[in-house]
Amino acid sequence: MAGKIFINYRRADAPDSAGRLDDVLEDAFSREVVFKDVDSIALGDDFEAVLGREVAACDVFLAVIGPRWLELIEARARDPKDFVRVEIRAALTEGKRVIPVLVQGAEMPPPGRLPDEIRPLANRNAISLRPERFKGDARGLITSLQAALAEAEADRSRTAAERAAAEEKRRAQDAAEARQRAEVQARAAQQAAAGLSPAEIRKAEELANWEFIKPRRDMAEHRDHLARFPGGVTDLYARTALAEMAWAALGPAPDEATLTAFLDEFPKAPQAAEARTRRDALRAAAAERAAEAKRRAAETAAWAQVAASEDTTAIEAFLAAWPGGAHAADAQARLNELHGGGRFGRRALLKGLAYGVGGTAVVGSGLATFVRGAPIWRLLNDRSVHTLAGHTDNVNHIAVTSNSRMVVSSEYSAVNYWDIESGRKLNTRNLSLIIGLAPDGRVAFVKSLYKTNRLLIIGPLSGGLKTLDGHTDDISCAAVTPDGRTAISGSWNGTLKVWDIANIATGRELHTLTGHTAYVPAIAVTPDGRTAISGSRDKTLKVWDIATGGALRTLTGHADAVLAVALTPDGRYAISGSHDKTLKVWDIATGRELRTLTGHTDWVRAVAVTPDGRTAVSGSDDNTLKVWDIATGRRLRTLTGHTGAVYAVAVTPDGRTAISGGSDRTLKVWDLSDLPR
Repeated sequence: MAGKIFINYRRADAPDSAGRLDDVLEDAFSREVVFKDVDSIALGDDFEAVLGREVAACDVFLAVIGPRWLELIEARARDPKDFVRVEIRAALTEGKRVIPVLVQGAEMPPPGRLPDEIRPLANRNAISLRPERFKGDARGLITSLQAALAEAEADRSRTAAERAAAEEKRRAQDAAEARQRAEVQARAAQQAAAGLSPAEIRKAEELANWEFIKPRRDMAEHRDHLARFPGGVTDLYARTALAEMAWAALGPAPDEATLTAFLDEFPKAPQAAEARTRRDALRAAAAERAAEAKRRAAETAAWAQVAASEDTTAIEAFLAAWPGGAHAADAQARLNELHGGGRFGRRALLKGLAYGVGGTAVVGSGLATFVRGAPIWRLLNDRSVHTLAGHTDNVNHIAVTSNSRMVVSSEYSAVNYWDIESGRKLNTRNLSLIIGLAPDGRVAFVKSLYKTNRLLIIGPLSGGLKTLDGHTDDISCAAVTPDGRTAISGSWNGTLKVWDIANIATGRELHTLTGHTAYVPAIAVTPDGRTAISGSRDKTLKVWDIATGGALRTLTGHADAVLAVALTPDGRYAISGSHDKTLKVWDIATGRELRTLTGHTDWVRAVAVTPDGRTAVSGSDDNTLKVWDIATGRRLRTLTGHTGAVYAVAVTPDGRTAISGGSDRTLKVWDLSDLPR
């Protein structure tokens, strides 16, 4: 559908409601149709010029009015740079269809308190988006917008004479409505003058108002009528008509929450029986899905108990209990291995060369060093290519240099540098309280030993120290933009800060990002360096504009704290891991959850994405890594070998190798070269 919708709002008044409205309208129309400044103005554009051009080009202008809107309009009445007021004035002056959108319980501002230049706004018919019925109210707005855009498109295709005639007809309709309202008011005045009782006058007003709104089929007017005349003689008629309109506004496929809201408001409506039937069907389907998810979780837990076992009877019992399940092929392969049907393949042969002799084995194009006298159980249960031992504490962060030759790992108080081909430790830098590494390992983020709300940035590898003060609570994580000029840090009180680190000797705070209500353990930055995504113990992820410090959207869906987040190389999708034992795939541009990845049996603490953007590798407290097809959510394989929780995962830039570390104080190297491409 052609046309343009302009969202006017004030960031100090109702940014969250405006963002939610923007998301709803983008789903119903498209980003090209809906204009909202933060999401629609490119970096470097002339802000004022773009706003003026977009107001002039729009067909519908939405003025979002929250609880502080009038107070702020009055406070900035003389400010020539108050773009909210300037945009509304331009839209009214140019004759745009201006719709006030009342959010968070706000009421329409009285004309007497508005500046003269925007006083006509008070005469525009408004719509309320109530928090408890946001989706339902938004559907009514979308229906009106669809009609308005269609009318605007038809108007553009008319001749000048036709447009003039249509405008004249519109003016005549407005005048007729104004006359009818005046007649209603005059009739009420006459009845009052005739000495009627207050009850009789009120009844007459109710009947007159009903006659006026009955043919108009406007949900807002019917709701207003019911609110003004509760329990009146027209209550049943108005409620029946409103239920009919609300039912039509639900669309062809309403969800359970929308149907429940409809039934709460209209329990005795003619459509109530069908609403209950459809809601019950949705609940039954949801229960079936929950039962299937529970079955899958039980199967996964059962498989975890026997996956590394050498007891063929236990594995055969698993196959008998879960025939055709998600792990049936793994179980059969395990049986084949135990019966000598292929366990000692390429990987086992390579590993076996070094067992008990402390030698080396060829891995891909490089060499892998093995620990002398490694126990035989590793041959049976450890599916990694080789193990790098030598840490003295938990491995909590991993990075790989851009040439795929060196891996950088951090533990509580040291950063270690390893040659991937030889498995040899190159260097150790003793630091304190390490909280993160840049993806290429060239920068380390460290908390001060004596002041844990001070961020130290160590880098590049040759040295250099930057100290950043500003957090008021313990720092929990940090990340750096690909160009190395900006850092983002998160803290235990839920705030994040954006820092300018272009000069290694100095650093300054650019923005404070607020919105999370709990500890922030994870941050990732898109490849273009414009957007950051944070995960929090408040169960949400938030998308931030790094340049402005503004919150773009909130991603909700996890049932527990978000512990890890990674991004695909094109910056379109995020993959998050959580206390709820799942991973989720998100569309960053819309905030929509695309799919849930299930299979881990404990917290998911780490996730990384292959350079082609097709595959994710996750690490968990269940001591395993899992490899996933991002597009389908299918689990490609489970990697076993760690004897403790997996805290960190990285993938080499060539995509052939994954490296993991955790509470067993080792790094493990995994072969990804045979993944489907």
